[in-house]
Amino acid sequence: MSQGWLGVITYHYVRNPGDTLFPLIPAVDEVTFAQHLDHLAAVGDLITPDELAALLTGELEFDRVRFLLTFDDGLIDHHRAAAPMLEDAGTRGLFFASNATLGSQERLLDVHKLQHILGTTDDRTDLAARVLALVEHHRADHPDVPPQHELRARYHEPSRFDTADTMLVKRLLQGGLPDLLRHRLLDELFEAFVPVDEPTLAAELYCNRAELREMIEAGHGVGGHGATHVRVSDLDDASLAVEIEQSATMVRSLVGTSAPWSFCYPYGDYDDRSHRLLADLGCGAAYTTKPGQWSAGSDVLRIPRFDANDVLTLTA
Repeated sequence: MSQGWLGVITYHYVRNPGDTLFPLIPAVDEVTFAQHLDHLAAVGDLITPDELAALLTGELEFDRVRFLLTFDDGLIDHHRAAAPMLEDAGTRGLFFASNATLGSQERLLDVHKLQHILGTTDDRTDLAARVLALVEHHRADHPDVPPQHELRARYHEPSRFDTADTMLVKRLLQGGLPDLLRHRLLDELFEAFVPVDEPTLAAELYCNRAELREMIEAGHGVGGHGATHVRVSDLDDASLAVEIEQSATMVRSLVGTSAPWSFCYPYGDYDDRSHRLLADLGCGAAYTTKPGQWSAGSDVLRIPRFDANDVLTLTA
């Protein structure tokens, strides 16, 4: 019998360009998503979260190629578009949400505030220059921030999918600057660039608890994405415990306490402390953003995931 493997796919926005004021934010449109479903079904088996649990515990044999589709950030796109399309294809997905998006929904997560700033302009060279200019403007209040040439040397490198200028902006505003300055810059840039106020955008962007419960009742899975969607390796031990324990509590309030729960590391960032804590809290599976296949016997708390941009390149 041949050895199988699991391919987990990461999605964020699933929406058509005409359905948003921010078409520059990378998204998978519905036609492309349907093509992805067809391609993956031709390469292997699309599995549900319940089938995944059976696979990870050994109840289901690891004898073929299987794919699980996952969706980060608890976006309303997932309820409106992704979940119904998965159901029409005869499968189900696993959706990760953060506690902070399920409350009053008057605030955006930092990651989405930044995405919507980026989503207003395709001149990322100018945006990077403006970010660095704002750092200089506030330098008197933050004298320990490295000089511009050091920031560029450290952060001005392209990624698999983004230019060096885009990554400079992302890295500075996702954690490369002190939190107080980073939040100040995010607020100033959001006000300057984004044509919608934050409470209005937040109310329209995320699923609420009722919508997540509807998806669970339809057979989809819901997992945790951190209480506030921060890099876990940046947290001290006490803050890390709160971040993950609150995430576990939220998930269990939705899916019940009898089965293991799942977690997705925000930004794909993890360390040995978060791994131990998830194990202690009974987490059955935790997902990274490192691309690759998962096979029997590998670590269930560091499951790799392919990006949606990788899908049409995947073969058996």
